[in-house]
Amino acid sequence: MIKTLTEILDIGGNLNFYMFYGGTNFGFSAGSNFGSNFQPDITSYDYDAPITEAGDLTPKYLAIRDVLLNFWKKNTTLPQESPKGTHAFWH
Repeated sequence: MIKTLTEILDIGGNLNFYMFYGGTNFGFSAGSNFGSNFQPDITSYDYDAPITEAGDLTPKYLAIRDVLLNFWKKNTTLPQESPKGTHAFWH
């Protein structure tokens, strides 16, 4: 992914990051396959997304950021990871 990202930017191309963070949905709202035999896809999740569903940065995020900094030289602070809590389900 990093190699392709670099190649696109090297030639002055544009890009769009789809599914930049991992997420899921519930029920039958994810869609289905396409073809002659309908098979619903109950849920979907991008396990290799640059930002996790919980809002944590991944090594992939940092690698993408490094590539973008090579092209734009605009250093920005990293986003804060979301605070986590502990939840007890028993007393």
